[in-house]
Amino acid sequence: MLFPKDLDALKVRRKHESDEAFQKELDRAIETKQKQLDAMLALGDRMKQAELQLTQSLAALATIDSQVQLIEVQDVDSGKSERIQVDIREQVNRFE
Repeated sequence: MLFPKDLDALKVRRKHESDEAFQKELDRAIETKQKQLDAMLALGDRMKQAELQLTQSLAALATIDSQVQLIEVQDVDSGKSERIQVDIREQVNRFE
């Protein structure tokens, strides 16, 4: 990732710069680069969270699929079938 290196280079350059006007320009550039870096790090964190949520959703959907297949394959009495259907509805409602 280039941003941390770019940011460090700008900070080093800022330390050695004697022209006040150019120091201010460097300060603005440093601030902009820092904001970009922070945004990219935050995006990375959000992407990790989204990946975890997708994994959890996939597991829940697999459970629902298994339950639906169980209902279709087995001849179950109506009381047990109703309980399984209620369980499936509850799991589906978690996604809404």
